[in-house]
Order: sequence, then structure tokens, then C-alpha cells
Amino acid sequence: MASNSAPHDFAGDLEKGHVPTGEASSPALTNSGSTLAGGCDSNSESPPPSPGSGEVEDFPEGYPLMSCYLDSDEQFMIYRRFGILHARSLLYAQDELRELESRLTMLDKRDDRNEDDRDYLMCRENDDDREPIPGRKSRKDLLALIKQKTLEYGQLVIQAQQLCGMNKPSWRDQRSVTNFIENEGPLMEKDASFIYHHEDLITLRPGREHAWLDCAVENCLIWLRCRPIEYLFVSPLTRQKTRNKNVRYYTRSRVNLLVTAIITLIILALLVAPIYALYRLTVSAGSRATDPACIGVLLVCTLVFSAALSMFTKAKRHEILAAAAGYCAVLVVFVGNVG
Repeated sequence: MASNSAPHDFAGDLEKGHVPTGEASSPALTNSGSTLAGGCDSNSESPPPSPGSGEVEDFPEGYPLMSCYLDSDEQFMIYRRFGILHARSLLYAQDELRELESRLTMLDKRDDRNEDDRDYLMCRENDDDREPIPGRKSRKDLLALIKQKTLEYGQLVIQAQQLCGMNKPSWRDQRSVTNFIENEGPLMEKDASFIYHHEDLITLRPGREHAWLDCAVENCLIWLRCRPIEYLFVSPLTRQKTRNKNVRYYTRSRVNLLVTAIITLIILALLVAPIYALYRLTVSAGSRATDPACIGVLLVCTLVFSAALSMFTKAKRHEILAAAAGYCAVLVVFVGNVG
């Protein structure tokens, strides 16, 4: 089976919908980011690849191929959360509990109106040993059913909450899976229609604090691809993922290292640049620490620092406010000491 598409996260051609011809794309993607020596040839008599091993095109067309592709990288683990069905199930279970609650309340009021039956409301053992009334559930059976329905309802609520809290896939990741489905056609149209439910999709990919910066760096690597870039950001194991010269994969750990270096340089600049600027302003002739220029530097640098926290981290509002106040206080103390 010749694969005409590849994951666009590290392949620039696929994101634009370009499908290279004349050469099969063979991304050997595994969870560990490595490949098995001597991939399985689909024309040989060797046994079929086991899950999590071999190249994507080594798997039979259909659900085996689609499953292998979605599991090949965390960015492709996109599925539906079925929000409407969860809401329907919650509403149904909620109304079942409402009905049981009403029946229990009626049973309690009926016993409360009869002086001889009030003892059943005060002692559980007496109520359990009570002679059952034909055609009517006992309080014990009713409470057992309520317990069962309450547990089911609680599990539905927790599951729905967890699904709502999961991240939505990025446009790039969703487009990559869409291109694979449209170019390769591993599933029937109705089976593959899940990818077009844009508002109902979730990703199993764990959210990273600077994912957008990772995306920007990967795009730059794709546009600037050359031998030095490939040597620095493609490990020997990653190089074995594909035989297609039009597809480029970059080692995720090396990309993460570059992103970390960029963030470190930004933090360093946010500390060194304002200190140097304030030092030059405070020691220059005729300038004081209360000059508008110094105040402007403090305001601008604090604003940039707060923006960096918002973009590169998942800090909450009060955490950003506290960090910005501390950053500004450090600069003010420096200006005071120098002055």
C-alpha cells in the first residue's frame, strides 16, 4: 500500500495539502520514537507487524491502518467526546433519580401520617423486617435502586466533566489527520466522518505550557530545512522513520531543547535589559530615579514580563499579578540603590 501523505507536524508538504507522487511515504512511527530494524515488507511472507511496531503502510488498510496512524504520535490522538450523547444520558439518569426521589418522599410521608408506621422511619432494622406490601416496593429495595442509579449518575457526571476539561486539538493536528484520511482513504465515508465534527473533537495529547512556541519553531525548521538543520534536529533513529525525501521529521526532544533555550534567553533579556537601561539612566548626568524615562522603562518591562508569563505559562491571573509585582519591586529596589 503506497502512502501518499504524512503527518504535517514535522512535514511541511502535508499541511498545505500537497501529496508527493512517485514515491511512497513510509513514516515508521512508534510510541518510543524509534523504528525496528528491517521493516516488514508487505509483499514478503513475514508475519504482519504487531501493534506499536513497523511502518504505517505495513498495516492492512482499514481500521488497522487508521489505528496505527492515530497511535503513531500523540498529536494525532484525536477522537470525539460525544457531548450531546453525554448530555442526553445525564438528563435521562437525572430524571430517573427525580422519579425515585419522588417515590421515596411519598413513602416517607405515608408512614409519617400513620402513627403506627412512624417507628419504621426511626429504626432501619424494623423497616427492613417490615412485611412487604403487595405491588409496592419496600423502602429497602427502593433505596438500593436509588443507590445504584446515584452511582451511575455520579460516574456519568465525572466522566462528562473530565471530557469537557480535555484539550481541543489544534488546527494543525486536526488538518494532518484530515489530510491522511482524505489522501489514504483507510475508512469508509461514514466511519471517517468523525474528523469533521470540529466542535466535538478532543485530543489525548497532554497540553504543554508553550505549545504554540513549539509549533512556531517547527514551522521555522520546515521552512529553513537544510543539511545543518537536519544534522542538528534529526537523530539517526528519527531519520529511519521515512524513506520519502519530501517528508521531514524532527526529533521532538531536540526541538524541546531549542524551545527551552529560547525561553531562557527571553527570561535573561527581561532581567538584564531593564537593569542595564535603568543603570544608564540613573548614573547619567542630570537624571534622577524619578525621571519619566525610568518610570517608562519600569512600566514597559513589567508589561512585557506579564505578557511573557501569559504566553509561555498557564499561570492564573493572581499568580501573574503577584509575579509582575515582584518583578517591578526588584527593578524599583535596584533603581533606589543605584540612585
